[in-house]
Parts: sequence; structure tokens; C-alpha cells
Amino acid sequence: MKNQDKAIAIDNQKRQYHLDEFAIARNPNDPRRIVPTIPPESRRILDVGCGAGATLSVCEVDGKAFLCGVDVDPDSLKLGQELFPVAHFIQAKGESLPFRSGEFDFVIARVSLPYMKIPQALSEMARVLRPGGCMWVVLHPFSLVRQELFGSIRRLDLKDIFFRLYVIANGLWMHLTGTMFSCPLRPGRYESFQTNRSITGALLGAGLTDVKISRERFFVATARKA
Repeated sequence: MKNQDKAIAIDNQKRQYHLDEFAIARNPNDPRRIVPTIPPESRRILDVGCGAGATLSVCEVDGKAFLCGVDVDPDSLKLGQELFPVAHFIQAKGESLPFRSGEFDFVIARVSLPYMKIPQALSEMARVLRPGGCMWVVLHPFSLVRQELFGSIRRLDLKDIFFRLYVIANGLWMHLTGTMFSCPLRPGRYESFQTNRSITGALLGAGLTDVKISRERFFVATARKA
């Protein structure tokens, strides 16, 4: 019974998290809110790592636009279909997208890319973009990971301290080499912080051009497929 109660509590926490994400996305005055500006000619939009689709739900697009979100968590996708039934939700990894090449006009990834194997994920995202299509990604600066590490140290959470050190090492390795390695304690899991140099190199390496980076309130990179 305790295991059932724990599972229910986790499900409730996940649901509340996504409900909060929708509330943030729909409140223009919330400082945590960030949404892309969709070019008016975009008719097919893909959100990679969409969660329950909070960002998709506030994208200003033509009413006939095709909106699609992919995520690895089936529970988030199920909730997304409930909260935003206009969109299409598919379970998939960003590193292996189940779409034809050139199928989308605009691809977004709001703070999901830092949890992926970035060079591979960007190559897939670029592949499904049509020529001239645009990409918009929100990233993790070093300051965020440093803050998380300090929190782990204050809690004396040794396992999380090691993981945050891995995230920092992975971000530095990508900055220096353009490659990444998975977490030794969690094989197959990737996470990193990004720098202007590392994300610019990864976007260009994926065949994108016109890379622009903003670090005003958020760390945002945009690019276009040539």
C-alpha cells in the first residue's frame, strides 16, 4: 500500500508540475515565461521534449497549423492530450525523431536540449526541418548548474553532488571538443550546461546557419536550415 501511495504522490507531483508550466506559459507577466516568435509562414511546428505541451499551447500560429510534440515520458504526453487536444503527441527521443526529412517549418526545444546528447539531437532536429526552416532552443548556462551544485552540497546529497560534477565536466568537454559522454552512474543519460561556443559549434555542425544567441533573461539560440 505504501508503494501505491508513493506512486500516486509522484503522479500528482508530475501533474501539478505540468499544470504550473501551463499557468506560467499563459501568463505574459510571469518572469519565468519564454515562448518563441513563430514566423507567419510556418504551418508545421514541432516541440522536442514538449512535456505536456505548455509551450505549444501558447504559440501564436494560424488556426490551421499542425502542432506536434514529442517527449520520452508517456504520462506527460497523456496529460498533454488532455490539456491541449489540438496538438498531436508522440513518444520519442530527441536523438531519434520518427518523422520524414524536411517535414517541419519550425522546431523548438525549451530547456529540453540540455538533457539530450546534443550533437545527435540537433542533427535530428535539423533533418526534420525543411530548407529555410528555423530552430529555437533554450539552454542551460553554467550559472544554473553551479546553483544546483551548491544546493546539493547544502543538502549533503553525495549522489547528486557527483551527478552535478558530471554535468559540469560534460559541459566543459563539449565546450572544448564538441562531443559528450554519458553519466558513469546512469549509463545512457546525458546532461550538460552550454556555452556560446559549444552550442554555436553544435548548430553549425548540424548543418544550420544564421546562428544567433541571446543571453538577456534566458539563454536562447536560434538558427536556420540553409
